[in-house]
Amino acid sequence: MASDKKKTSVSPSPRPVPRTGWRRYTDNIATFGLLLVCVALFVPLINIFSPTFEMIMKWVYAAGALIYTLARVLDLAVKGESFKVRRLRHMEFWAGIAFCVAAGLWFHHGNRLGGHYGMTLGVIRDTIVFTIVGAVLQIVASWLLSAQLRKELKEQKEQ
Repeated sequence: MASDKKKTSVSPSPRPVPRTGWRRYTDNIATFGLLLVCVALFVPLINIFSPTFEMIMKWVYAAGALIYTLARVLDLAVKGESFKVRRLRHMEFWAGIAFCVAAGLWFHHGNRLGGHYGMTLGVIRDTIVFTIVGAVLQIVASWLLSAQLRKELKEQKEQ
């Protein structure tokens, strides 16, 4: 009697790693880093002509970008995940690199203009662009990662 199960030539993907323990911890750290980036970028718009306030916020932004990137680096080396999931986790890491580049550009443009102008658009223009790039990478990676993990969990339950 033939088996009711479909036979495929593709080997099943490894069991997805649940979001517990270390993964939950690094996700919380990354979220905290993203909150720092968000606050540091939007709060100075309230007081746009204060060079001191701008200096504090660019350090907060740099700290948030570094925290986010380090959390994503620690989250990369998990065994037992499929190639697609690992690739999407690398995409989250590249979002962190975009945030770090944005922080570096904020420091570069602020020092180039001497820090006497406050937070003008010329100082933070590239920072905003790279922040948007990082945010888009993070959003796309998290959507695709969620869908892929659900798909792998469904495939695992069917077996």
